[in-house]
Amino acid sequence: MTDKVSLLITLLYEGSLLRCALKVDGNAFDDDVFAFPLEPENKDIIRAALPEHIKSCGPIVAVEQIFDICTAKGV
Repeated sequence: MTDKVSLLITLLYEGSLLRCALKVDGNAFDDDVFAFPLEPENKDIIRAALPEHIKSCGPIVAVEQIFDICTAKGV
């Protein structure tokens, strides 16, 4: 596993889809969490890593591994 893994988490929030990008250490989770992110026990692990203001937004409906999360400079 690489040093960092970027995930795009989609939650159902009041009838709308809310997406949150999350970067975690590659060894923060067992490989099964990355391989099967929508299993109930793995959703709980991922939810625990979300920012506090996102955790209570609703159920996780999708998890995708993405290439990277970048912070725009000068904006």
